[in-house]
Amino acid sequence: MAARTTLRQKLATKVIFVIGLLLFLPGLLSPYWLDDYVHKAMVRGTFPSPRSPLDLYNFVTDGDRALLIDRGVLPWWTHPHLTIRFFRPLSSLLRWVDYKVSDLPALHHAHSFVWWVVAVIGARSLYRRWLSPRATWIATAIFALAPCHAIPLSWLANREVLVSMAFGTFALGAALNFRDGGRARDGAIAFVLFSFAMLAGEYSLALGGYMIAFDVFGKRPAFGRRALAVATFGAPAAAMMIAKRALGFGNAGSGFYRDPFTQSEAFFSGAPRRLARLLVDAWLASDSDWVADMNVWGLGALMLAVGIGIAIPVRRALSAHDAETRAVGKALLAGSLLSLLPMVAVLPSPRLLGIAMIGIAPAVALTLEHTWFPDPSQPAPKADYAGVLVILLGFFHLVHGPVTSLLSARFFYETSTDFVERAKWLRQRVGSSDAKVVVARAGWQVVLFSPFALEPDGRLPDRWWVLSLVPHALMLRRGENTIDLVVPKGRGYFPTGPDDLFRSEDLPLHAGDEITVPGLRATVLEGGESGPGRVRFEFDQKLESLVWVADGKDNWREVPPPQLGFGMPIDP
Repeated sequence: MAARTTLRQKLATKVIFVIGLLLFLPGLLSPYWLDDYVHKAMVRGTFPSPRSPLDLYNFVTDGDRALLIDRGVLPWWTHPHLTIRFFRPLSSLLRWVDYKVSDLPALHHAHSFVWWVVAVIGARSLYRRWLSPRATWIATAIFALAPCHAIPLSWLANREVLVSMAFGTFALGAALNFRDGGRARDGAIAFVLFSFAMLAGEYSLALGGYMIAFDVFGKRPAFGRRALAVATFGAPAAAMMIAKRALGFGNAGSGFYRDPFTQSEAFFSGAPRRLARLLVDAWLASDSDWVADMNVWGLGALMLAVGIGIAIPVRRALSAHDAETRAVGKALLAGSLLSLLPMVAVLPSPRLLGIAMIGIAPAVALTLEHTWFPDPSQPAPKADYAGVLVILLGFFHLVHGPVTSLLSARFFYETSTDFVERAKWLRQRVGSSDAKVVVARAGWQVVLFSPFALEPDGRLPDRWWVLSLVPHALMLRRGENTIDLVVPKGRGYFPTGPDDLFRSEDLPLHAGDEITVPGLRATVLEGGESGPGRVRFEFDQKLESLVWVADGKDNWREVPPPQLGFGMPIDP
């Protein structure tokens, strides 16, 4: 009987892998996108500032910020203290090896898929510790097919999430084995695996939520063993944080990334809304951009409804199990919540939820099994409103989640393919690396990434100036080398707050401010709540000697400056 159960489990896992491959296949067929081109330039040696194989996630430092602005990699409105530096040496090395072995994105995606497989196997090994065979494969399916994996599998530069989960799931298993009376070897294995997870990226800090939760809700062995178990995670995490600080890694001056230590006010003021969106996405298996637009009362009502809708069936399912299973369930739920706290430093996205899903998936599986496959020896679950909530929970994670994964992978494929086609048009128009390009208006993808996609080796054009990210603008010719750009009332030249990668809201631009970059001086003529409304751009040469383009709705297009004294609209 045991052999037959094991065979079914292996078969179920293989079926999950096949379904996952089919769902995520569009993303696995995607070309390079955004940071992938920057990484390629770093490996090829064409990035303006040299990078080592362990340093590909080091995008902007104090030492090379001025150079990156000079070359146009960073826009004119860049925060004067902007730094974007991630401590991900292992993930960096893996990407470096990818580019050294082959320039075929398909092979790089296959590499990412292997890490996803390892992460799923690691999650399954955790679930088998506590769940029945049926609940184990339900939890494994929920975790494996969740929408949170679509972007890390589709976007090669985001692979660090998969690597962190692959090491992290096995590290958790070894640490809990040691904590519950296992051999010293289990503790050593946990320490090594957690160390590799930390080298993969800062996402691994979220694993600490489970270590804390199991220490609170799990078994209570001797204090010394509990402390050593926590140390298998805590020591590598502390070493990583110390190394980050000593080597100057971290983020500052960006609205997209909000460091709790250097941007405390912005971090804590926006944390509740970001956490709410992450919780909605995790439990409803969705990608809820609409949460960001809700008012405070609507958001509060939503969170109350979601919380009650989840708590009632999950609590009822846990109460039907023995004390040990209830304790594990509470630990997994608490761990999944705690794991989200480090993620509120980043603009919310389902790609941040992989580690949280390690605990959410088994909680949902226990609930579904209790309601849909009741133990004959126990009283049958009541047929009431809680049963409807369980149906909704099953729908979100077994139907809506996988479908969202497929749609997300398809959307990523279409977006990245469109990026390639746009870069091809621009490459033909720019012609050579000696060109001086003015991007009158652009989408956010253009600023840092498009110039690296113009040449196969990532070489930049001689000059690359991005003037605005606003959808609509009016260009007015003021002189042979001078134009004004005017944006609609209530709009700014670039997004503000968490949507602006290059400038946080703590240092807004006002009327009268002047910013000079090589070959260009920008003077803010009119300000506003959403940022500059009118800016004068003075170039060091005649406007006709430059290549003028704008990123439109369907493709790039040329936008030659109007004659002196005239104006022209620039629309998508």
